[in-house]
Amino acid sequence: MPLIDDDMDVRDIPGGGGFNYSAVKMDKIDEHGAGAYSLITIIIDISSSTRLFAPQLLQMLKNIILGCQKDQNSETLMVRVLVFNSECHEIHGFRFLNTINVDEYEPFEPKFLTALNNVTFSGVGATLDFSRTLMGQDYEVNGVVYIVTDGGNNIAGKSAEDIRDLIENALREETVITSLTTVLIGLCDPKTGSASYQATKRDLEEFRTGANLTKFVDMGDASPEKLAKLGNIVVQHVSSVSQSLKSGGHSSQISLGI
Repeated sequence: MPLIDDDMDVRDIPGGGGFNYSAVKMDKIDEHGAGAYSLITIIIDISSSTRLFAPQLLQMLKNIILGCQKDQNSETLMVRVLVFNSECHEIHGFRFLNTINVDEYEPFEPKFLTALNNVTFSGVGATLDFSRTLMGQDYEVNGVVYIVTDGGNNIAGKSAEDIRDLIENALREETVITSLTTVLIGLCDPKTGSASYQATKRDLEEFRTGANLTKFVDMGDASPEKLAKLGNIVVQHVSSVSQSLKSGGHSSQISLGI
């Protein structure tokens, strides 16, 4: 179930498709007192093929949140978490880190297909829409979207070109977001082996190019060790992103460390 409370608003994502998201109400943001925010979106695949390593994916998510909560700039971070199979499921919208309790995250239940295009559109679209709102109130904003998947899209809906247009149209304007980084992260089932993953990897690389995402990262086998490493890398990257906003830099120029 999505975690929405009285401090959250539900907003529509422009661009069609009936997508929406939740975010902290503006009066709560004004009370919070930070002058700039990094919007962090974490998207995790829970289609049928992730069944054998779903518990490790959930633990990775918890470790990322707990690690980010220790960051010296954590007060400037707002985090949205999505999981997806044939549909997009928002666990919670953009929330202040100190209001997130990872014990409320329920076990993942992998099933169905992979709506990679739709969930990427939702992740990017919500980031840009909420950033536009914040910048309209004179906040500085940057954003990062992490998409973790073990397969390419196999559901009708948004295209890679729709995502490309969304990103390129927003970045042409100076009032939408200071910088946006989109990271597609590929994994494969350790029991399946890397040979069958090569076609998936090609599909993901083509999707990254077609959607104009910033980077594709091939993590290989989704072993507990690799997922723990990925979690640590994301925490370090988020820390760099929050620091870059504080110093006036661009998050898209930060290396993910892989």
